[in-house]
Amino acid sequence: MGLTGHQRRLLKEIEQVADIAKLDYPQIEKAYAPEARTTILLLMKDKIVRGDVIVKCTLIEEFLTDIICDYYFKRRACDQSAAEGRSQCHRPNQRCQERSGAQLFPTATPPL
Repeated sequence: MGLTGHQRRLLKEIEQVADIAKLDYPQIEKAYAPEARTTILLLMKDKIVRGDVIVKCTLIEEFLTDIICDYYFKRRACDQSAAEGRSQCHRPNQRCQERSGAQLFPTATPPL
């Protein structure tokens, strides 16, 4: 099955971004001199790996921020429900234990 129109546009955008970021590795033989190719490929690999590590670290940091906020600020079930687009709390007037950091930090003070 071929690509949809939207997918073709996305692919074109990705190709443009790769060109701007100098990550157009499929064109390595056409775009660069033979003596520069190894260095260019190493730089491309480095950019890709760094980008992936940064994305994953940022995501982990966001998850940890949620856990810390849940632990210290004891967010209620309705806070979670609102974030998930629900109109009502699934546990009105009670602390939501599903998202709290209590299970991760059983002592009064979380480890630093």
